Amino acid sequence: QAFRNTCKAKIQYKGSVIPDADLLREKCNMLPSASADVATVRAWFESHFQPYQVYNENGGKTGTYTGYYSPVIPGCRKQSTKCNEPIMAVPTNGTNYKGVPKKDIVSKKIGRIIYWADMVDVQNLQIQGSGMLKLEDGTMVKLNFAAVNDMPFKSIGGQLKERGIKPAGGYSADAVWTHLKQNPKLAKEVIYNNPRYVYFYETEQKSVVGKLGTPLSKIRSIAMDDSIYTLGLPVYINTNLSDGRKFNRLMIAQDTGGAIKGWIRADIFFGSGD
Repeated sequence: QAFRNTCKAKIQYKGSVIPDADLLREKCNMLPSASADVATVRAWFESHFQPYQVYNENGGKTGTYTGYYSPVIPGCRKQSTKCNEPIMAVPTNGTNYKGVPKKDIVSKKIGRIIYWADMVDVQNLQIQGSGMLKLEDGTMVKLNFAAVNDMPFKSIGGQLKERGIKPAGGYSADAVWTHLKQNPKLAKEVIYNNPRYVYFYETEQKSVVGKLGTPLSKIRSIAMDDSIYTLGLPVYINTNLSDGRKFNRLMIAQDTGGAIKGWIRADIFFGSGD
């Protein structure tokens, strides 16, 4: 299904690795049926695509793989003690936000406030790039990435390491977020010390949409550097998960990310949820 979505997309043929557009369209017209079994689909990819080993800038074969997801977080329509941070859409009055650090964007409300949530949850939402808000009355609201202020990302966990602070459970995302919620003063310091700010827009579409403009598929879609790769291409990944398990899988490049830069650098989409 992930590659089928690629075939429906308006592919931007750019970067260093650019497929032949006519040949790719030909492959799309030859896709096996949506009901085909796994063996048939695997055989189709193996017979229609030629894999090539990718090397990094230093000639090595190793790189960095991370994961992302679309979280579900509590949200509010108005500011409250629990919902202390605005979630904003891109400003419509022409106010410049490019190159403006997060702290200034929030303090000056450079944007149109659409919802409120806990500061730590908003930071997580901005890192993931999309998510669902569960409002007080149970209403579910889908938020997608709209724009970024073009400022560098400063790792939240990295800042804790620099301060000599190790959360219970280490530096996993869950451990970091839990620690920050327990220490709101520290949370405000490190979150506002990360100058990157992400704007969102509300959508009726419940699926998570990537930079390619198509829905992302759980553990099939990946984010890659689109200054190198044309989004939409199949990519075979051979790595290990954080628990040591092998992860060897054909993926489809359908998204990008501010920190996803380089030849062997990818972010694996793990779906939606808590």
